[in-house]
Amino acid sequence: MDSIMNKEYYQAKADLCRDLAIKQMVEGEAGEAGKNLIRMVNALNQINLINYKEEKDNERLHNNAGL
Repeated sequence: MDSIMNKEYYQAKADLCRDLAIKQMVEGEAGEAGKNLIRMVNALNQINLINYKEEKDNERLHNNAGL
């Protein structure tokens, strides 16, 4: 359950940073836009990490169930 909430949080953060970066690029604030794009990528990486950990946990449960 916690991982679902964490993924939703990181997805919302990624979306917000993307939208803000687009706005900043349009307004000529390239430096700040770049920082927000990096924040977006970091949030997406967190989602990938959570998914990876969930996958590994499921594999372990499946392997242990076969013992």
